[in-house]
Amino acid sequence: MKQREFLTFSIGKENFAIQAKHIREVLFHQYYTKLNDNETQIAGIVNYKGKKLPVINSQSRLNIESNKIGNIIIVFEIEQYQMKYTITANANAIDDIIQVSEKDIKNCTIKHEYIDGIINVNNRKTYIINAQKFLDIPNIESSAHKYTKATCIA
Repeated sequence: MKQREFLTFSIGKENFAIQAKHIREVLFHQYYTKLNDNETQIAGIVNYKGKKLPVINSQSRLNIESNKIGNIIIVFEIEQYQMKYTITANANAIDDIIQVSEKDIKNCTIKHEYIDGIINVNNRKTYIINAQKFLDIPNIESSAHKYTKATCIA
């Protein structure tokens, strides 16, 4: 059975996993410029290696109520529309990188456009995020357009 590698992390009290192949770097205790308006999809802007990148507001995007705003930034590199993009999202905690057999991924009863399945990690239900949908560039760019655009890398 095929194994897939995931980064596990938490947002609020919920646990998530996303395929590690999409992750470029994790920045711990990272400060970013928060937006002072009612924007819900973008938490702010981070300077990453001299490029201004939008920070996806993971709590809002996944409909999670949490008083604690994540100051850990996950830097993603994703290919969409035949281009590679670098974009970021916040999280409260990074847990581990795990190997999961495809047979251990169960269908999720929660209907959410970004969730592909559920796995059990250390007796905790962990939701698998579909990176392509969660990091959808046109959706994010339309929200962040007045601040910055996702940076296309070569």
